[in-house]
Amino acid sequence: MIIFGMPGAVRTSRRACGDTEMHSPAMPQIKIASVIDIHGNPTIAFDKTTEVIEKGAPKADAFVCLEAIACPEVAEV
Repeated sequence: MIIFGMPGAVRTSRRACGDTEMHSPAMPQIKIASVIDIHGNPTIAFDKTTEVIEKGAPKADAFVCLEAIACPEVAEV
């Protein structure tokens, strides 16, 4: 799983903690491969998603957007 967000933002941090807590003990097969700070710029989400898909690394079976501005960009890729 790759998480897109803005780590300094309180709401993003709470969402990330929820994702981590939910998946860690109950579902050990789910791993967070990377957390990408989009810095409030949706283009970063687009570029990083493109890079992950083209290179295949880090391996990702899921993309989680903690900020709404990243969602359309990740979905487009």
